[in-house]
Amino acid sequence: MIRLRVPDRLSSYLVLMGRPTKQGLMLLADALMLVFAVWAAYAARLGEWFVPNRSQVLLMVIAPLLAMPVFLKMGLYRSVIRYLGEQALWSVFKGMSLAALLWTVLAFMTQMTGWEGVPRAVPFLYWLIGFALVAGSRFGARWLLWLPTRSRFSGKQVLIYGAGDAGRQLAESL
Repeated sequence: MIRLRVPDRLSSYLVLMGRPTKQGLMLLADALMLVFAVWAAYAARLGEWFVPNRSQVLLMVIAPLLAMPVFLKMGLYRSVIRYLGEQALWSVFKGMSLAALLWTVLAFMTQMTGWEGVPRAVPFLYWLIGFALVAGSRFGARWLLWLPTRSRFSGKQVLIYGAGDAGRQLAESL
């Protein structure tokens, strides 16, 4: 009997989940990562462990609420993670840029209402950390999901030489 390692079992479990469950899991993971990204941006800017006040906690909670509709519109939850290509980085880049811009506008508009101001470096750090976390989670999940398959096909690589459209079709089908 073959015993599966923990990453292989986790990978098999995730592959067998239904598509809506996987999308919900990705939404939840993105929401948690974006809240962390805002907190980490403040902590990095201030150079110390950051304890947010009530208005800053509200801004942290609002970050994923602004980002999720943008990510949905950009198609970040439509793609099949196992077959995610490098072009997904462009979608994550656009989605995170727009989400960070919306959050920044909101953060600086709240300063007019009397809440504590947001340091100017925080929005950039939020974008940077958020992009790294969202893109990293997508490619990390892809790596995890390909673990069982990769061991089956190791050493069986194919080189397609000198074909135009036919070669591209063959590569995509393989």
